[in-house]
Amino acid sequence: MLKERKKILILAIILFFIGNSNVMAQLKNKSIEYAAIVATKSAIKEIKDKNINNIADDSKKEILSKIHSHKERKESEKLIRAFISVKLKSEFNEDLRKIHKSFNVQLSEDQFKREIEKKFGSDIENNKNEFLKNKGSKVFINARDLAINEQMSRVSLKVYPSESEVEEIDKAGWKSSNVRNMKEKLKRAMRKSEEKLLEEVENKIDKRVEDISEDIKQQIKVQKNALGLLPPGNLFTIKQFRDAWEDNVRKEIEKIKKNKEPWQNIYNIFLSIKEEINHKAGIEEQKRFREFIKNVNINIATEEEISKVIREDIKAHKAVDNSLNLITKKIMDKAIQKIIEKYALNAQPGERSDFTSRLQNKYLPNVKAEIRERVDALLMPDLNATREKIAKEQVKGFFPVLADGSWELSGKNEEIIKRIKINKNLSIRSYDDCMKEPVLTSITERNVKKDELLNETEEKVFNNVNMFLSEAEKAWDGQWDIYLTHKSYIEDVADKGKKILIEQEIKNKPGRDKAYWVEYFTSEINKIWQKNRVSLIWPQGKPKYQKEKYVELLKYVKDEIEQRMNTDVAKTLDRVKNKNIVKPADVATGEANGRKIEGVVSVEEGVKIGSGAGDVKNGGAVGKEGNKTAPPPPPFALWKLLVNIAIVLVLILLLILLVSNAKMLLSNITKIIKKFQRGATEPTGSRKVVKSLSFLFRFLLFILVIETAFILYLYMLYVIPYGNQEIIFIENESHDDRYIFKLNGNKFEVVTKKIPPELRLIEK
Repeated sequence: MLKERKKILILAIILFFIGNSNVMAQLKNKSIEYAAIVATKSAIKEIKDKNINNIADDSKKEILSKIHSHKERKESEKLIRAFISVKLKSEFNEDLRKIHKSFNVQLSEDQFKREIEKKFGSDIENNKNEFLKNKGSKVFINARDLAINEQMSRVSLKVYPSESEVEEIDKAGWKSSNVRNMKEKLKRAMRKSEEKLLEEVENKIDKRVEDISEDIKQQIKVQKNALGLLPPGNLFTIKQFRDAWEDNVRKEIEKIKKNKEPWQNIYNIFLSIKEEINHKAGIEEQKRFREFIKNVNINIATEEEISKVIREDIKAHKAVDNSLNLITKKIMDKAIQKIIEKYALNAQPGERSDFTSRLQNKYLPNVKAEIRERVDALLMPDLNATREKIAKEQVKGFFPVLADGSWELSGKNEEIIKRIKINKNLSIRSYDDCMKEPVLTSITERNVKKDELLNETEEKVFNNVNMFLSEAEKAWDGQWDIYLTHKSYIEDVADKGKKILIEQEIKNKPGRDKAYWVEYFTSEINKIWQKNRVSLIWPQGKPKYQKEKYVELLKYVKDEIEQRMNTDVAKTLDRVKNKNIVKPADVATGEANGRKIEGVVSVEEGVKIGSGAGDVKNGGAVGKEGNKTAPPPPPFALWKLLVNIAIVLVLILLLILLVSNAKMLLSNITKIIKKFQRGATEPTGSRKVVKSLSFLFRFLLFILVIETAFILYLYMLYVIPYGNQEIIFIENESHDDRYIFKLNGNKFEVVTKKIPPELRLIEK
């Protein structure tokens, strides 16, 4: 623009000197007007790049002066753009004024502006819009930030509610209306004198209020969590618990302070937390007292004191529960005082008095049940020991034979075990059963009243009676077992493993009578009993009193043994005398070939084969019952029977093989004859014939060897041992059971029993 002005000025000077005055005057005016237009055009072009001084600051002031219009950022930007447009217009008008004045334009200032607007209005608007497009947003952002910062400087974001307000809110709950009221109050406090706030400032305040609210909740949470930490186990009083918990809370507060933001306000221990600490300290004090009670060890009462109380009134102390209840009531107050005194020692001397007072007046009513339970637990071992001692004394005084273990069910007392084992009309299932005859008079000689005995005494009596009954049963069973085991022989006590056969002993000592042998063998059985008595009755270990008990055989068992031995010896003596023995036997007599035999009663089967006299004919023998006599089957030689069976089987097998080979041989011979008839010189079937004949010969030789070996085996098994001894068959009357005997010299011996019916008719 300056260059244009210089050109116009030079042109005007030249024209001024070469023209007349009118021309020069006109030329001068045109030159000035042209120069002003040129200058104006230049000013218009500069609008888009205009550097307006303080435009951002002015915009800030515009915003702050009209906050109600500029609250929302979007609307504020529109207004600031309009404000900038006005500022550009104002700046451009100022440029026109200066051009008008500088060039001394003949038109008035207003006329000059209107002329310019008329000629260049669209250019002016275009350049203004270009400015707003390129620089409008930047100017607005700077201006808005300046306005926000200035307004933020006039508010306070470090505003916290008082501790009492926090306590009230926390008590009401963080979802109550108190929280909303607190936030509104905080916002008002933050605004100070600012009635209107920019949108950004409003948001910052809202966020800060929420941050403060969350921070307060977190601080309360941290303090409450600190209460969850259990105090050390060596604390006992409220003050000790309170100090420990408050120390825990303070440590957590210090952790928060180390990481706090500048705007944060860190509270000390809240009043509600202190109250909670006091409450928990009281609960913990009582809890620790309860725990102490559960495990406390104090001297409740001596055994002598307990014994004295029980002996003063045995009836009242019969049951242990009643005894415990009576004694506990008697010593309860004393026990409580001891427990409180012992626990109070855990407090510091200065607080011991208050601590004892709280234990007695505040906690004692709530823990009496625990104290009673602990007193019972402490008392019970001594009570049981004392009652056990008294019970033993009572058993010894009233039932001495049970106390010293000398009660033995032999002699007159043997009736008890006999009624249990034989009659089975006596059972001992309770103490009351022990107080009935015949047990009662065998265990005591005193008049016993049940209510004068402790329950433990009754139990001991019952247990001891059962124990000694068990011993008696073992003695009874042991003696019977020895007898049943040694019915046919006696174990030599001096020579272990050696057996003395009863029958052999009788044979070795002829001429001795039955009484001798009964006494002899009964005595031998008694010796075996003496040897095995302790191990049979007391297999788990022998008691001190075992030496004197059940040394002799029980009378009933001895009588039974003697009676049965008497029968057995009589039979044995008879068998030895007559040299004819048939086993097993309860006998009837008969004769076979002039020899005396015995009919048979099967001990195993219970089958009576003969009773009364029997007839023996043709070497056969059968017992008869009454007038009924079963016909005797003929005698037979068993080995002949077996040989004949073997021969028959071999012949059958041989016949089958001969038939099959004969058919094959005949077929081959027929084929050879036909071939000869057709003129064949060497029949091909002749080799097969030779082979068949060779096979048949070898087979017959093999069968002959097998049969010879089999016959020799039967001969060795039956003929050599028995020679020409006769075999006799005996059956019962119904023909259900059959027995075979061999006649060996003067003795019939059992060979087998229950033989098949078809063997009865085999001849001798």
